Amino acid sequence: MRITRKLMQMLVVMGIAVNAHALQPQRGWLMNVYYLDGSLDLKPSYSFSNPEYYDDYDLLQMGMGFGYAFANGITTEMKINTGALDFFWDLFGVDTYRISEIHLAAAYDLYLSSRFSLGPEVRLTKVVLKAEEGPLFNPGPEEEYRFDQYAWTWGARAKLRASDRFTLVLSYYRADYDFGDTKAAGLQFQWHFN
Repeated sequence: MRITRKLMQMLVVMGIAVNAHALQPQRGWLMNVYYLDGSLDLKPSYSFSNPEYYDDYDLLQMGMGFGYAFANGITTEMKINTGALDFFWDLFGVDTYRISEIHLAAAYDLYLSSRFSLGPEVRLTKVVLKAEEGPLFNPGPEEEYRFDQYAWTWGARAKLRASDRFTLVLSYYRADYDFGDTKAAGLQFQWHFN
């Protein structure tokens, strides 16, 4: 019985050692191209249309990023994305809101298998909100404003490594800005250069 227990312990240790080798994260330079689909709850004081209630807008963004993945699972990146709120209605002359973000990000990937990982991401973000009042339903001159802010944002992601050079990333991000709260789910295509 004692020999069986020792043998089982040795097999478990060997399995962990072999598995740890298989779970090594990708490392080296990387590039991202991504799409984000989410929403912005615009605070009343920043809205042209409804000064008493929060306005909920659809948020569509495209972006790209560059970074470096370290052997310990930590990734640092610089990302840039831009998009519009309720893009479809821009075509009809209603109020338009555009949002642009620059992120310095740090993430940790916990590898659950040789090709799949989960992990958190934290970002220092510079966000710019540009708003233009449209001519439709507006009797006076159109107003414009621009709002800039630095903020900490956070997210989580799941990565599926398709090959040595290509990874598919599903992500969720949340940000609480002075002008409102954003939530977005994203799809990223990540290329690795060693």
